[in-house]
Amino acid sequence: MLLASMSQRLSSYMMQGVFEHVHRALRSRNVAVGQGVLVDDGSERLAHGAQATMDQFPQCRPKHVPSRPPKRPMRIHWHMPPTVRTHFESELRASEKARVLGDQAREWHHLERAHILGQHWPREHNAVHWRMLVFGFRMKSKKEIIGQIPRLVFGGVKSFVGTVPLGNTGGANVPALRHMPLPVDLGHILTTS
Repeated sequence: MLLASMSQRLSSYMMQGVFEHVHRALRSRNVAVGQGVLVDDGSERLAHGAQATMDQFPQCRPKHVPSRPPKRPMRIHWHMPPTVRTHFESELRASEKARVLGDQAREWHHLERAHILGQHWPREHNAVHWRMLVFGFRMKSKKEIIGQIPRLVFGGVKSFVGTVPLGNTGGANVPALRHMPLPVDLGHILTTS
């Protein structure tokens, strides 16, 4: 009971302070001439339907407004450049060769490199995640299987609109949205195309 009473009193004081601040701003700018309404407590408030903007009252504007990044046109990524495609396909061939030889670590290494190269293009991105899912089934890794399913569903969409984390290796052992350092050779391939 006492807490409720204190809460009501505090909110009343806060609202009174807000109204006084707006009232002073209105008076100092002479904006509300003819738009104000006198109320019982003697203060003037905006009449119903009168519009006031933040530009009229800069002192009422929040002090720390986070800045928004400039809007850039959405670029749709569909066709992989031929220079990147040759390196992407060579990484996939190397992973396949390692799979045939039974070298699981090398196979995974090449799949991660193929993911870095292909993550900007939806078809290639999902193709790598599919191979990673198959790898998870072959290794009987529940973590990899569960981690690859959402990546298959959402990875292509993120690639399509160009919002993928650079350098991410694509495995379930790293967060899906974490930016990671690019290997120097792959960074060179991606920047020159």
